[in-house]
Amino acid sequence: MLEIRQIIEKYLCNKEGSNGFGIYELMQKLLLFELCYENINKRLLDNNEQGTILESNLLKNMFLIGHSYTQINILGKLFDNDNRLISFKKLWKKIKDKLKL
Repeated sequence: MLEIRQIIEKYLCNKEGSNGFGIYELMQKLLLFELCYENINKRLLDNNEQGTILESNLLKNMFLIGHSYTQINILGKLFDNDNRLISFKKLWKKIKDKLKL
């Protein structure tokens, strides 16, 4: 069990793979971005008053595109097949034979 724990800790907190982020850091980044996006969306973009650039459809579309891109990018890293990156798939391959199911 100690070996499984060490493998999981390596994948969750490792900074040597996945462009300097472990799984934990990637998920934390995704959550932080979601919270910021929701705050910006509620406070600035859902305002029905017209007149400023912050309330324009162009800015709203830029935020929607950026939000989608960030989600796809981070989730892609978390479930990537690339052996050079740290992902849930690679973690599962390392521990699946060691688990007693």
